[in-house]
Formats: sequence, C-alpha cells, structure tokens
Amino acid sequence: MEYVFQNELRIYFFLKYVPGGNIYDNLYKVQRFNEPTVKFIAAQIVLALGYLHCNQIVHRDLKPENVLMDEQGYICLADFGLAKFLTENDLTFSFCGTAEYLAPEILDMKGHGFQVDWWTLGILMYEMATGRPPFMNKSHHRLGILIRTGKIIFPDPVKHGIEMSP
Repeated sequence: MEYVFQNELRIYFFLKYVPGGNIYDNLYKVQRFNEPTVKFIAAQIVLALGYLHCNQIVHRDLKPENVLMDEQGYICLADFGLAKFLTENDLTFSFCGTAEYLAPEILDMKGHGFQVDWWTLGILMYEMATGRPPFMNKSHHRLGILIRTGKIIFPDPVKHGIEMSP
C-alpha cells in the first residue's frame, strides 16, 4: 500500500500501480501458464506468504484476482480485506474466503491458522497450470464436499495437451 486516508464516509487505500494486471485476467487471455511461469509466480507467492506469516498475518483470500503482476511478471499481493493478525499457535474461526479456494479447515469451522494460505497456493498453482481450479461445482454444498473429500485429477497430457512434471 502506498497511501491511505479516510473521510466521513469511506477509507481509501492506494496501491502502487501494477501495469500487468492480475493473474485472473492474464490467465483468461492465455488459458493456462506454462510450467516455468507457474513456478516463477508460485516462488514469489511463497516468499510473500512467508513474509506475511513471519509478521503474524494470514491472508485468507489468495486467488488469481488478488495477485497482481507487473510487466515483467513480478507479483504483488493485493486485497487484505480478509487478512488477520494471528500468532503462531492461535486459530481463527471466521468463515471467509472465496468458495473454490476455501481450505477444508475453514469449511469445517474448527479453527484455522496460517496453513490455509498454503492450501490456496496449491489451488492457485493447479489453476495456473490447467486453466481451472481443481474443485468446481455450481452448488456450494457440493463444492464443499469436493474440497473435503475430492481427489484432485490431473489432466491427461495427451487428451488436454497440458504437460506437468511430477
């Protein structure tokens, strides 16, 4: 964040201009990223989440729309509206996040910590590599069942033309 101020009605947050757009829009244009690009973006997100976690912040809403890219492909995390300060051994019980990216711990409402950010990173990596999240369903109830019990299916390289190393 570059700057923040408020008036009687609103709080205004100003971010640095990131001309490359967000991952969602970039992914929509190309359908999926190649493996080196996924690794490059994921490595940066690992560093960003590590920094947040060391500063006792859990993001809780990592998704393609909340990862901005500059023109060289370097990322900037955005939208800290669901972020929370949390100590290492504490749990939070808020039901929050975006349906396709929710970790099972959030769905079960038994408390969650920093691990939910790592879950969403895995979901995001899968989506960047394949063009869609691993769990999808129009019914939020069915989606929750898939997230809790579903098996992640990796696309057939011959049928879908998506190559992924082990």
